[in-house]
Amino acid sequence: MEPLKPWNEYKVWPHFIKNSVGQYRDFHAYIHKQSEKTPTFFLTYEDLVFNQEATIKQLFSFMLDVESVEGTVIAGKIAEYCNKGFKQK
Repeated sequence: MEPLKPWNEYKVWPHFIKNSVGQYRDFHAYIHKQSEKTPTFFLTYEDLVFNQEATIKQLFSFMLDVESVEGTVIAGKIAEYCNKGFKQK
């Protein structure tokens, strides 16, 4: 789907940039500063969609504070779940 015109031609765009981008930048800086004090696991939606199994294994490794979950029951359950895929009814 293509926009009707380029984003920078919409009247709302400059307002959005002026009011929102600074807030995103400040929040990003705050989260990264906090992650230096508190163990934090960053992931993206895209990671969960396109690399689901590896991302979930990394998340469990982080939560359990282990190098890897490979060869464990958890890894097997993650693989089992991820291999189910999307099924329509």
